[in-house]
Amino acid sequence: MLVEQGYVNQGVLRGLIQHQIQRILHALSQWKEGNFEYRDCFVEFDDRAITDASVEKTGQRAIKTPKAKQRREHSRVEVSWPMSIFSPTGPIEGEVLNISLTGALIRCLEIPDPNEALRLGIEILEHSHVMFATAETVRLDIEDYDSDYYSYLLGVHFTEISEKDLRFLASRFLH
Repeated sequence: MLVEQGYVNQGVLRGLIQHQIQRILHALSQWKEGNFEYRDCFVEFDDRAITDASVEKTGQRAIKTPKAKQRREHSRVEVSWPMSIFSPTGPIEGEVLNISLTGALIRCLEIPDPNEALRLGIEILEHSHVMFATAETVRLDIEDYDSDYYSYLLGVHFTEISEKDLRFLASRFLH
């Protein structure tokens, strides 16, 4: 219903539900005592699926998000640039992992509010350049950071970016 009424897009909802599942499985793996039964099974989802989740016999969890067929207008370049998401509750620090003229993949340790546009500041250290953009989250994945923390991978689509920054990206990195 949230997706149908436009409150959240499907990628963000999928990522948030995936995060909830991972937290529950992580909490279960920390139990010191109790009884459990393991059943090896395969679960097939229809086109309304959220994710495929499985627990291995070792007690480790594996959450997989199927890769969507993507038709990118612009190719992406692998980078490692520090960035900040400027939110009303304070900055969320992270790293740009790859970038194109229309979007980026960002890793951070907090999830920004999915209902708000993301205001980004991206530092391109090797060129002493700071790029600013506004973006929307189109995909959210959760990955293990260590045993107690998760990191979040945000696929973002730029909704506002200056012509100057676009020219800078195109001439220096995306040729």
